[in-house]
Amino acid sequence: PIHPTDDGTRRPTTSESVRTGGRVSMTFTPASGYGTGVQHLEALLEAAVNADATVSVEDSGAWYTATIGNLTQGFTLAEDEIYHAIYTITVPSHVTASVSSAVAGDTVTLTVSPETGYQLSALTLDNGTLTEAVSADRLSYTFAMPAGNVVVTAEFVRTSSGAGGGGGGGGLPA
Repeated sequence: PIHPTDDGTRRPTTSESVRTGGRVSMTFTPASGYGTGVQHLEALLEAAVNADATVSVEDSGAWYTATIGNLTQGFTLAEDEIYHAIYTITVPSHVTASVSSAVAGDTVTLTVSPETGYQLSALTLDNGTLTEAVSADRLSYTFAMPAGNVVVTAEFVRTSSGAGGGGGGGGLPA
């Protein structure tokens, strides 16, 4: 644990110490297949330290740096609280996802962009559930990321052209 009552000397262990009212900086580097986030780390640290401590977290893209100022009590962080498994989202042509990977519980937004003359007829997930009902008029959908990879499938149908005849099935390849 990090305690606020030492001489400030760094020790090469998984525990660190800082003087009362001092400042500590920590770097978090997720292993492959795992991740965390600024808001998650800030909430975790704010819950663990004294109420008047200041917490800030920066995302460098490959790691996170957390700085805690005015620390007056010890705290402990467990690795399984910090890092979470990351799962992938695979989308077909004409569908984009707000992210390509996410942790369980994150909200993912899907945007559908049918080709001219086509409309969405089905949008499904092999894992998880869409928040909104599928409709030809709706182009944006969300879902809560499950604890597993997600493959999205989409089916499109040709819209009637308004000119006599024609129309009929067929869908764009996914």
